[in-house]
Amino acid sequence: MKKIICTILSILMVFTLVSCKKITLDAPKNLQVSEEGLVSWSSVENAIEYVVTINDTENHTVTTNIYQVEDITKAFTVYVVAKGDSKKILDSLPSDKVQFNPTTKPDVPKPPKEEIKIGISSKSEVMSGQSIKLTANVTGTTDTSVTWEIKTGSEFASIDAEGNLKANSVDGDKVIEVIARSNKDTSVTASKIITIVAKPELTADMLNAINHDRVGFEGYINISLYTIGLFEKLDSTYTINIKTSMDGTNWYAQYENSQTGTIQDLYYKNHNGLACQVGVSFMNDEEYFPMLDELGKEVSFTDSGLYNSLKGLKVSDFTFNEETWRYEYTGLDTTLASKIVAAANPYDFDPIGFGLIIEDGEIMGVYAKSNDDYTISQGYKAIQELYVFMNCGDSVEVPTIAKYSYDAEVHDDLQAAIDNMKKLDSYTLDFKEMTQSYLSTSTIESGFTETITATECHFRPYTVRYDSQLNEHHDYTL
Repeated sequence: MKKIICTILSILMVFTLVSCKKITLDAPKNLQVSEEGLVSWSSVENAIEYVVTINDTENHTVTTNIYQVEDITKAFTVYVVAKGDSKKILDSLPSDKVQFNPTTKPDVPKPPKEEIKIGISSKSEVMSGQSIKLTANVTGTTDTSVTWEIKTGSEFASIDAEGNLKANSVDGDKVIEVIARSNKDTSVTASKIITIVAKPELTADMLNAINHDRVGFEGYINISLYTIGLFEKLDSTYTINIKTSMDGTNWYAQYENSQTGTIQDLYYKNHNGLACQVGVSFMNDEEYFPMLDELGKEVSFTDSGLYNSLKGLKVSDFTFNEETWRYEYTGLDTTLASKIVAAANPYDFDPIGFGLIIEDGEIMGVYAKSNDDYTISQGYKAIQELYVFMNCGDSVEVPTIAKYSYDAEVHDDLQAAIDNMKKLDSYTLDFKEMTQSYLSTSTIESGFTETITATECHFRPYTVRYDSQLNEHHDYTL
């Protein structure tokens, strides 16, 4: 009986020992790391997860047999441990370590930054209480969406997200500026000046109020550039500020020098019946350079239009245009539009006609639109629109060119040098002139080299530039 009991106890002890034995997982095999940093290994039977160790310090737990290393710009070592359930299945030993070294790749040049341009297509006028549609033509990006806003004059109009502009009812013409801003690059914008036109009444008293010799114009030109081809479209829009004044004899304008970008002064004068540009010579004398027409003929001051050509006009010279809501000139003088535009504007402008800007019972200025112009920007058709407001009477300042003021310390020596030059049979003169407009801080430098002999004179003008070391260079134009 005792023997049977002992046998049963022995069986129970063996069963207990067998049931308590634990399994250790196999170490992961075939550990690899791709050039892109993807760590992979063969799956381990009975593993519930894996611990990936980077550089012996950084641990990452995953449930699959792959792991993506984020930073592959630096070398690292990696190994993997298969995890069990900790009760019956023990963790594996670590896999073999694998060394990863980043691959050196050639620099790939970045694609050039997109040059985004915006052109606003619409009428430049909207009637009081009416609406117009503005369209933004965006190039240089696949995202052609824009955000519309009214920069100035929002009390006179509103614009929605689709570019529909609604003008309020106004008593007189109002000027607003509309902005289209690229959603792709919010630093890229285009602007357009739009006039809200109120229906005015033209009277003889209004025309008499501008019947002055002394008059000033100030405003801007909208320039719209269109591509040339079978499918013409708006490319871009620009605005140029202008200012002129005149007194019947003298004419003055501010203009932007396209080469230097500075604001400069332009003077004309009625000299012996001719329209002449005025300058000051090296000898401090006024010089006159007659204006020439397309055939090279001198232009009379009367034909130049550099005066107030609005004098003497009658109400019957104008007809109200129901489409533009302007009193447009329909008189007999076919050259009047060109004269008006020449007086108000220092740039070339071939007008179709002109109309009056009327506000609060007064003639405030002039509007004119150009014919198609292919000379402003090569490869484009340009259409210009002129908007200028006018001021009349003695308060208008008409600058005239001034001779150099006398400074004994400087000019006595200069006069002595000139007198000495006159006594010589031959000499070479290198003359440099520095000019600056009171409207700008920029200085324009130019000059000429002149060689005089008993029988010949050689004259070579030049422009002045400076290199990166501030050394002066003369670029001769002849």
